[in-house]
Amino acid sequence: MYRFVLRVLAIAVLPVVGCGAAELKIGGTGASLGLLKQLGEEFSKTYPGDRLVVFPGLGSSGGILAAAEGALDFAMSSRTLKADEKARGLDILPVLDTPFVFISSHPQPQKLTRSDVIAIYDGALATWPDGKHIKLVLRPKSDSTTDFLNANFEGMQRALEKLRQRPDLPVAATDQDNTDAAEGIANSFSGATLLQLLTEKPKLRQITLDGIEASTATMENGSYPLKMRLYIVMKSGSSPPARRFLDFLNSTQAEKIFRDNGAARVTARSAL
Repeated sequence: MYRFVLRVLAIAVLPVVGCGAAELKIGGTGASLGLLKQLGEEFSKTYPGDRLVVFPGLGSSGGILAAAEGALDFAMSSRTLKADEKARGLDILPVLDTPFVFISSHPQPQKLTRSDVIAIYDGALATWPDGKHIKLVLRPKSDSTTDFLNANFEGMQRALEKLRQRPDLPVAATDQDNTDAAEGIANSFSGATLLQLLTEKPKLRQITLDGIEASTATMENGSYPLKMRLYIVMKSGSSPPARRFLDFLNSTQAEKIFRDNGAARVTARSAL
């Protein structure tokens, strides 16, 4: 990952050729990529001459590294900063919440409870109702999705450690690799954000949890329990174009894009 980020840094610092438009470079968690493209289009309409350039494939940690090195103006992250990252002069702001959902390529996956989810990961529940074998897609141990599952399901860490001993299970490095694998493997089972599903529209089915379908509304009223927070990370002392983008994220145009794609903007009150 570090070598990949260095390649991106080399590209990112190349001079802009042509017009004098202000370019803002952003990258990070794959869950945000589809959203960032939509935000970028609307941002340029609101501030003609400004342009958002989205770098894919970095992940939260890679995006944070690139922001710390000054190659990105912003990083989108699905985790908070570590102590050594804070020490590099980075600021972090919560941007949005989006439901975390379980997904499958099975045409009719069963409705699950929280205990069913653990049963799938620890092997006690191995088949769909039609008898077809449930095929798991894992994420790397260091990925923020793994941390999220461990934090929200008792016994998940033990189950995942056991699964990692199986060489037959695919491990998806990025959010896009994850949905690609889940889409390409018959009867798959994995997790993703509703934000990514609605912005990228993979051929996957969302699984209800404890009888509740994930949506912005059910997340906000608390009936759907799983939500993931996304943050924006930047170097202290933003440039005028960067401040314009931060202002845009608080606009009614940006809020509509968030809500149309299964996310809710984090207000100062909800960030507490």
